[in-house]
Amino acid sequence: MTMTGGPGASPKKGLPALAALATEYGDLLKIVFVFCAALWAWHEYRNKQEDTRIERMVEYTKRAGTGEFLRAELKLIEHWTNPDILQQLKSLPKRDTKKFGEFIIDNVEKSSLKPHVWKMLRLYDSLATCVNVEVCDRRATCNTFKAKLDIFVENYSPYFEKHRDEYHHDALASIRTLLAHKDCVAADPPASCWLNWLWSLCNR
Repeated sequence: MTMTGGPGASPKKGLPALAALATEYGDLLKIVFVFCAALWAWHEYRNKQEDTRIERMVEYTKRAGTGEFLRAELKLIEHWTNPDILQQLKSLPKRDTKKFGEFIIDNVEKSSLKPHVWKMLRLYDSLATCVNVEVCDRRATCNTFKAKLDIFVENYSPYFEKHRDEYHHDALASIRTLLAHKDCVAADPPASCWLNWLWSLCNR
């Protein structure tokens, strides 16, 4: 007695059926294969793009760590932490943002700070523009630079607002656009406001 459907019969029935199925749906299978290949290529392309954007952001990190930029940053820190400057700040009316703005403008314009302030602006503005046009990685930039960008804007906004009113150009526009993005708003750690930092430094 011969039993149908035994081990020896399955390949004979299965292989022709599979071949017929492949013939019938050949075009569909080709489309699926092409789609999967395209999806994989797109995924690899996106990963490569993201890596490239992060690499560009890292280049800005390196630039920020160069001697030229660090000297400018140190010059500004030395000026604002000078005992005479801090004493002048203490003499300002408490929490008077208008007087504080005038104090910032006066110090930038009547000291040697201006070239250092603009040197920092050029780097930060270039970085912000790179992110805003999606050439540099936004999330990595916010996590790396948000604190410094916040402090820079809070510190020198009175000076650059005066410059904007005189020359009709908002030098901080690109930086503010970057800081307003949800990735930067959510980035940690949040920066302390320069104004609050100075007030607390002077125990006001």
